[in-house]
Amino acid sequence: MNAKIPFLVFWGFWTVLTSGAVLPSFDFTTPDGVQGWQPANDISSLEPGAGGLAVRISGDDPYMMGPARDYPLGANLWLHLRLKSDQTGTCQVFYFRDAPTEPNSVRFDVPGGKWFDAQVPVPALGTGWRLRIDPPGNGGTCVLARLWVTERIALQPPSWPKPEPPHADADALSLTSGALKLIHNRDGLGSFVVEVAGRRMAAGNSKSLVGYVRDRQVRWFALSDHQTKSATVQLVNGNLTATVQCKDPDGAQWEIEQVFTPAREGSINVQTRVTVDQDRAVICLPAFTLLPGLGSFGTNKNQAVFAGVEYLGNEPSSSEADLAGPPAKRQAPDTATPPSP
Repeated sequence: MNAKIPFLVFWGFWTVLTSGAVLPSFDFTTPDGVQGWQPANDISSLEPGAGGLAVRISGDDPYMMGPARDYPLGANLWLHLRLKSDQTGTCQVFYFRDAPTEPNSVRFDVPGGKWFDAQVPVPALGTGWRLRIDPPGNGGTCVLARLWVTERIALQPPSWPKPEPPHADADALSLTSGALKLIHNRDGLGSFVVEVAGRRMAAGNSKSLVGYVRDRQVRWFALSDHQTKSATVQLVNGNLTATVQCKDPDGAQWEIEQVFTPAREGSINVQTRVTVDQDRAVICLPAFTLLPGLGSFGTNKNQAVFAGVEYLGNEPSSSEADLAGPPAKRQAPDTATPPSP
């Protein structure tokens, strides 16, 4: 099955939160934001302007030093930096009291020629900490618009309900494409099985949870909660549409719609649309879940977090029987992505 999801999906346990405290920031478009920053190596000049601080790079190891600031004690942080670099490269930011050290730094890749907003995790700091910025590239100009921090809250996952293989009800609807067949019950999202040539191969997850943060607290609700949801599953113009409407614990109305469309023979496209009538800082939104082997075969298949990333155990393909060395390595998430707190 093909999954086309035109909605930005967050699956993982991280988000950006700010507390009531005023946290340090540097607005490089203002004189106050630029004050205290000095070129230290391979930077010919720092030129303030309406668009930000233009850093003229003149060598292979450019870096600049900032003034000391006080950060909240015991609060893990996100460091944000908005910049535009002539050259593609790696930007590195050090945080220190006495002298910069490699362990006390963060890195991120910056594309050249356009504005880029970086967000990287840093630990709790405290009073009197300074920052050093190593802009990307070895020449040209890098414009810094703003640097600021927000509090990073550690989020605890819920007790995940165990997925159960659904059984096809007598009034279940079906969609076929070649040997591929989708059988969907009428009671809600994820209540479906997938067959190939009459053999069950996979199933959805009818016990999905949605998570968000409100007032610095994590809220979870189940899409299968019959007390707060209504579900509609129907066949319209050859497409199978499953829609659930539900309220979260704080009263916002959610609507999640999945549309299954036969594509080329042997494949079905899936589109998921999500709307909510109030702003939500989402930390977990399972837009579409397909569980291979659930209720049919296999003992060691687990749910993957990212498409293309496998969690394998007792699986021959996890060895180097066919490929040896680097070609045998599995795909992994981009390390530039902010990790979980």
